[in-house]
Amino acid sequence: MPGYFLEQSLRARYPAAPCVEVPCQFKHMTITRILDDDVLYALACCIAERRAVRFRYRGKGVLAIPLRLITDFESGRQYLLAIRKRCTVSKRFTIAQSYRIDFMQEVQPARTIKNQPDVTLPERHTLQLAFRYDDERGRDRLIYRIREHEPKATIHDDGLGTLHVALETVDDLKLMPWLRTFYPIVRVEKDGPAHLAERMKIDIEEALKHYGIRPALP
Repeated sequence: MPGYFLEQSLRARYPAAPCVEVPCQFKHMTITRILDDDVLYALACCIAERRAVRFRYRGKGVLAIPLRLITDFESGRQYLLAIRKRCTVSKRFTIAQSYRIDFMQEVQPARTIKNQPDVTLPERHTLQLAFRYDDERGRDRLIYRIREHEPKATIHDDGLGTLHVALETVDDLKLMPWLRTFYPIVRVEKDGPAHLAERMKIDIEEALKHYGIRPALP
């Protein structure tokens, strides 16, 4: 619950108890999560009442059938999994898509859905990444970290200081919080998704500018 501090409540309830380690604690709760509560409540009502929902997303109007709310604890973001139409003139909802809650605006309930439509799940694709290392210890550490997050990834060591990693994903950008932890030793392989490579390049340039460095990345 926004604004609720567990530790403070426990100490007020049991003032005579010794100060020991608190069993759990919430931290880094940003104000955006609080601002999103009205959106989450509206979406939860539409799911419970089996209603479609209208909203604006990145400047465009969307009509979709909400399925469930998802919290990505690694990135700290919340998403709506919904079914949208293949195109605006289509009458059927068939395409499954995730929407970031903090990007949704003007959320309004729409008509009641009588029958659950068939869903076309997002297609998984292979993403090729390269990780640079300096020594054997660094290589082993990299492999451990990659396996920890992507246990099914295929890893090939070229023997020249680079690990070539292939992993399956639905949304490249959802990997960004994880990929940032490897900067600047990670890059997208040739012929990889241009939008992801560009996003990583912008990230690094912005980070360097914070330190007063004006990079000229290729």
